[in-house]
Amino acid sequence: EVNIQVESDLNLENVNATIFDLSGKILYSDQLNIVKGTSHHAFSNLNLAKGSYLLKLNHPMKEIKSISFIIK
Repeated sequence: EVNIQVESDLNLENVNATIFDLSGKILYSDQLNIVKGTSHHAFSNLNLAKGSYLLKLNHPMKEIKSISFIIK
């Protein structure tokens, strides 16, 4: 399970959350709603192998955040 915390000064609907491996292959994609203040989101049942990954959060108007993470 991968857990994220997002701080936002806006309520945002239809935020695309995409997880990539380091070769750029999309492994997971879903839409989230982010509330003003702090939002917590959990991505479960990903079945990710050990390694490094990139999570991108994009809103139709702009890219919100890109973070890398490691599964050990």
